Amino acid sequence: MDWLLQNGPHTPYIAVINSSFFNVNTLTKLQKSRKVNGLILISSDGEPGPELGFSPDQSCPNRGHGLYDSESFVDGCKVDWNPYGEAMFFKDWSFPMFLVREQSDIHSLLETCYAKFNAPIDGNARSWPLCAAELLSNMFAARDAETCIRRSNMVTNLNPVKVCDPLGDYNIWAPLFSMNKSEPVQNRSLVFVTARHDAFSMFDNFVPGGDSSVTGLVTLLAVSTALSKVAQDMKFNGKNVVFVIFNGEAFDYIGSSRIVYDMQQNVFPNHLDGGIASQPPLISLSHISHFIELNQVGISGPNPVLWAHTDPLSTKNSAVNSTVQQLISTLQKQRLLNKFIVQPSSAENPLPPSSFQSFLKGDLEIPGLVLTDHDGSYSNKYYNSFFDVLKLNSSDSSLSVVEYVHSTATVVLRTVYELVTGQTRELEPSKKLIADLLTCYSTGRNCSVVRRPTVKLQSDKLSKLRLPNMYVGVDFSMSEMSGITTNLFSYLVGTELSGVGIGDCHNPNDNTIFTYRWIPINESTSVCVKSMVNVTRAVSPAFDIPDYDYSSARYSTWTESVWDEHSLRIFLKPSVRQEVATLCIGIAILLVSFVVVWFLNKNSDILFPSNGMGPSTGSISTSVVAASC
Repeated sequence: MDWLLQNGPHTPYIAVINSSFFNVNTLTKLQKSRKVNGLILISSDGEPGPELGFSPDQSCPNRGHGLYDSESFVDGCKVDWNPYGEAMFFKDWSFPMFLVREQSDIHSLLETCYAKFNAPIDGNARSWPLCAAELLSNMFAARDAETCIRRSNMVTNLNPVKVCDPLGDYNIWAPLFSMNKSEPVQNRSLVFVTARHDAFSMFDNFVPGGDSSVTGLVTLLAVSTALSKVAQDMKFNGKNVVFVIFNGEAFDYIGSSRIVYDMQQNVFPNHLDGGIASQPPLISLSHISHFIELNQVGISGPNPVLWAHTDPLSTKNSAVNSTVQQLISTLQKQRLLNKFIVQPSSAENPLPPSSFQSFLKGDLEIPGLVLTDHDGSYSNKYYNSFFDVLKLNSSDSSLSVVEYVHSTATVVLRTVYELVTGQTRELEPSKKLIADLLTCYSTGRNCSVVRRPTVKLQSDKLSKLRLPNMYVGVDFSMSEMSGITTNLFSYLVGTELSGVGIGDCHNPNDNTIFTYRWIPINESTSVCVKSMVNVTRAVSPAFDIPDYDYSSARYSTWTESVWDEHSLRIFLKPSVRQEVATLCIGIAILLVSFVVVWFLNKNSDILFPSNGMGPSTGSISTSVVAASC
């Protein structure tokens, strides 16, 4: 890189670097040099991340959008949660960046292109021709979200192209027991068990979200599956469990803030319709008795510990604090054979970045915990990066990822069962299911579970994905992985309806408590699945509130630019002298052609005699033929 910045004579360059050089310091040097107008990062499939860690997120993710602000007297970033975060994602880079992972493409770049034509010889630059690259990554977005949305909403015949879309997707939720609006929900009667679905990275379609989101998601699916199998045997004592999978949390809590907003507007999960007899009741913040968030729960240290984080603001209320301490005690008494323990985090520390903060912003009287694999700083060195891929067979910790997630799911499963029934029971989720789910979400291949419930993608398409893409997407459409998760969730907790065809697999007009989904289970067979899994919009309220103040930072205002199709091509580029010579020759040929055409036209009577058909005028005339009756 020093040679390129100091000695390279053939500017502008496109820098090709490996992952060890991909950091803010390197990119800043390239940008300040003004000798680089593009970057290609080569990182082959399966290549481990930098040993020192890498995260393009901030050191305090979602800073400024959580529970803690200047008026709360609690510093939400008191703990350096993400010490590997360089905030690369939040900086304005003046050149496009492409990630190349295919080994054949890497060979073409390094060997066929660079080594053969461009590599310096004894420190001296090669002569022409040189291998060049073209990176096309055209974005249409305006300078900020407010300007961008305003311009997109001013679509006319003169300006038919939108320039950006709000980030968004769908939240996925399901109760354990059916609920009907005919029986309104009682205050403090719902146990919320939640996880997030999304993550992000610097590169489109490479968002694995390993420990960032997948471990908590798989834990929730395992717990809900195990509870659904014993739900009919559970003694109902007025409490219910609501499982929620939030989308858009990596972008300032889009999903959780939307659900809180809808609860405050009395429209969650949906508006009540007098024409529908059976419909889920309205759920509000006051209905939540316990909140258990499954955050990053996949990386075990030397001692397998699950950390329970509490909020220092809400626990100032003695009633809330008492409930929280009872919840911690219930978690801690679930003894496992592998010495897995639950440990409360320091009461002085704030909550880590979590969806629970959105709910506490709406109601500080909600007792709850955030469960993680870290006490202070993240155990995950690759938070929200394309390196955040789970190492399922890793032996560098006391428990494998599968064992750690299984232990977490077991503790949460037994705790939730006791909260709902008041009884203890030695329940255990399926370790095979957890292993299959982790394999599905971390590799996309050899996926025996997700091969069944897909959204008409069929298993072969999912298996062709290099990595499942956990990016949230944009409003008005459900992302590919959200669709898979919704159908998978439905399949795991729902009931297969035998003998029901695709034409009859739908909700009755007078009942929206249950949903019916036609789910392919192999290449030739599909089944109708009845479940209570439903979805709600996960779009920031900022885009629905008239005249919203974008400077308030109350809600997320992330948008995604509309773009042209990305492309990268390499080719041989001649010297400037040769290009100029080619241009001059072309201009000379053009001028000569003008002279030749003029000469031929002027002497056409001589060169092209008319053979007695009359003199030629050298032009074409037209007449209008008219008919009259």
